[in-house]
Amino acid sequence: MTDQCCCRCSGDDCGGSHDPGFARGLPRSLRRRLLALIDAGDPYFILTGSDPSEMGGCCPSGDVAAANQLVKAGVLESLSPPAGGRSCPTSIYAFKGEIDSSGPEPAFTINSSLRAQARADILAADSAEQSPLRKGFRWGFMALVAATAAAAIAVSVLESRRPRPADAVGEAARAIGNGTLVCLFKASEPCRSCEVLRRRTRSAVESAFESRLSAGSLRVVEVEFDDPSAVRLRRETSIYTATLLVAAVSNGIVTGRTVVEEAWDEPDSDETFAAMLREKILSFENNRAH
Repeated sequence: MTDQCCCRCSGDDCGGSHDPGFARGLPRSLRRRLLALIDAGDPYFILTGSDPSEMGGCCPSGDVAAANQLVKAGVLESLSPPAGGRSCPTSIYAFKGEIDSSGPEPAFTINSSLRAQARADILAADSAEQSPLRKGFRWGFMALVAATAAAAIAVSVLESRRPRPADAVGEAARAIGNGTLVCLFKASEPCRSCEVLRRRTRSAVESAFESRLSAGSLRVVEVEFDDPSAVRLRRETSIYTATLLVAAVSNGIVTGRTVVEEAWDEPDSDETFAAMLREKILSFENNRAH
């Protein structure tokens, strides 16, 4: 990934001007998400839910509303992939000028100078919130609880030394060695529709493949699709919303995969969904065997 811009303007001039005070008033959760995006070098992030100002939208989200305001202000840009059936609405966000949607799949090009400027603006907004009164209170409070703070620091040091957990899919693949994974991609805060998909998926797999679950050759794994550990798999499969993916595993490595496009169809019942998913898994495995 380079800093060469893919839209009409060129390089770091693309979208390079914005209100330096854009971060003031943003929800802290969105500030943290933007900082994580910049620091990780990820091309985009995904938000699930609708803008509360939209009539008839489901799963209203304050972060979506704030992100959409940044789009209007020229800081971010977004695109909304089509959602099937009853799936939650999702939006893909990147900084201004970083999304090229002219092809069959969106392409992303990171604008490093714009991101550096945005990062500085976010940190400045965080610093501005620390008023003199709050700073004085903070120092006084820290003086009273010095011993507790020291203990907390010691615990933090121990926690930081622990290895980071492996990504959910990779960890599950290594655990089963050889077999099949049913990956349930979901939002970090799933809505009611996502919970229905989760319940139906687990119930369908447990009823159709009970012996294989017990033997460990098939497993259901839940993956937060906006988790950085799942970024590569999402890019390879163009997953932008909560959905199901069936993956083949050989020697602890994912060697094949298919998205269950029918996951958000309108099944008449849990039984209809279970039959669909069973057939999808068996068909995928049969095709892999031949």
